[in-house]
Amino acid sequence: MKAASMLAALAAAAISVTATPALAWPDKEVTLTVNYGAGGNTDVASRELARAMEADLGRAVVVFNRPGALGTIGPGYVAKQQADGYNVGVVTLSSIAIMPHLMTIPYAARDFDFVAAYGRYRYGVVVRADSPYKSVADLVAAGKQGPGIFFGAPSAPNNLALFDLGRARARSSSRCRTSRAAKPCRPC
Repeated sequence: MKAASMLAALAAAAISVTATPALAWPDKEVTLTVNYGAGGNTDVASRELARAMEADLGRAVVVFNRPGALGTIGPGYVAKQQADGYNVGVVTLSSIAIMPHLMTIPYAARDFDFVAAYGRYRYGVVVRADSPYKSVADLVAAGKQGPGIFFGAPSAPNNLALFDLGRARARSSSRCRTSRAAKPCRPC
């Protein structure tokens, strides 16, 4: 009898939920705040995401670039917006996992509900096709000799990861350079 009463109560609750009209969302455009500038990897991937969201939602999804402070301006902006689903944002690994260790930021991972993941960038080490370096071992050997090797990365947090890799792998008197004209930094 107790079980039957419980089932009846659950059935009544289910009927009342389905009988209540749901609010239509979205009933206006949605803003997708991107934490890097127009034309970069994150922006291009975010614009593709916005295009797919528009197809699914039947509403415009406006990409709003909020670059600056190594990718932390955008998430800081989103964290201050009303939690109504009309301003969603892109946060990258560096803006959530790396930057809090390097600078004071106006948000924390707990300030967000992570509702989806998209994109998986593949990073690699490349050299010019006519380079004498044909393997990572060749690069490490070159880094241990002479003035070191030149490298570049798409953003500051990625540069930090490469510096750490250099420190972990080279542990010698080799020096890191961030540009051809830059003075050598401290030993890796």
